[in-house]
Amino acid sequence: MREPPARLVLLVAFIIFLGLPPLAYLLTADQSFSETENRYLAQLPAWRPARLLDGSLALALESYLADQFPGRSFWVRVKAAADAGLGKRDVGGAYIGAAGRLFEKKEPPPPALLRENIAHMAAMAETSGLPCVFLPVYSAAAIYPEYTPPFAPLLDERRLMRELAAALPPAVAVVDSWKNLTAVRTEDLYFRTDHHWTQTGAYHAFLALAARGGWTPEDWQPRDPGAPPFFGALYARAPLPWLDGDKFLLWEDAALTGVDISFADTRETATSPYIYANLKKKDLYTVFLDGNHGETVIRTQAGSGRRLLMLKDSFAHALTPFLLPYYDEITMIDLRYYRSPVSALLEKGGFTEIYFIYNIAWFAEDANFKLVSE
Repeated sequence: MREPPARLVLLVAFIIFLGLPPLAYLLTADQSFSETENRYLAQLPAWRPARLLDGSLALALESYLADQFPGRSFWVRVKAAADAGLGKRDVGGAYIGAAGRLFEKKEPPPPALLRENIAHMAAMAETSGLPCVFLPVYSAAAIYPEYTPPFAPLLDERRLMRELAAALPPAVAVVDSWKNLTAVRTEDLYFRTDHHWTQTGAYHAFLALAARGGWTPEDWQPRDPGAPPFFGALYARAPLPWLDGDKFLLWEDAALTGVDISFADTRETATSPYIYANLKKKDLYTVFLDGNHGETVIRTQAGSGRRLLMLKDSFAHALTPFLLPYYDEITMIDLRYYRSPVSALLEKGGFTEIYFIYNIAWFAEDANFKLVSE
């Protein structure tokens, strides 16, 4: 029997090669969420004539095909490993550091926006007439610079801290946790695969607040809740197969009993700042107060007569449990998701103090902070 011509074999192979991706798309169910990248994936866009004419349909289809590419998680890992193997130290917006650490890549903040945010904070302190405390949170790169890639352009957060402290009025007490953190930097103060601090790091920053308030800290002890290794948001950007997950610990004390928590946006409630059900989720940081919510209200049995308004980012979630023995009520506001006037909240809240707890770099570039003046 005659063998098929080589040209025919190549043609058939080429047709099969071209047909495999469309066939794989048809046979593979769409995914709504990528565990590897820790984000929601683009879905099949709705067709409308207007979207076809303005080009938005083509862009949406391009995102859909990229996000739903068969075996995407595998290829994302392959690309990250290939980039790292080629010597790249910036993979997906995360710096690959030493000792299995990843660091968040941050651009220099717009100077004008930093000045505006400082002005908004000062205005809120003045109009509220309440004692205000600002706890700027350092990033891991500031505490562990020796693990960052050589010559990586890192933000000078100590300089930003000095600018903040010099520009804010005396009505805002700036609590600097630098000495507390650097004194114990041999401990795991930040996750290696996530941009957040561990609760150990949050505890040592809390001690700076306790010193200012004259509080004797409770008998907090770290406990292993039996969570799987934590692969955080930076690992989602650079999912390198040789990286180990982080150990996840919770600090607990009897002060956490008798707590009533409500999340305004979901209308759900909790009786602990630790959402133990979230130990089964990939993003273990959501164990702390269920992750990001626009408004979270915590009521305790402290009997202190103090009510706290806290404007914050997600770094505050791991720290807030340590504050529960000292406040009858804590209202946490995340300006990324809260859309009611903060002034109206102040008028009816009956608060006795205001805290601002923000990562230094995030505060410097947060365009939502202007909402405190509305």
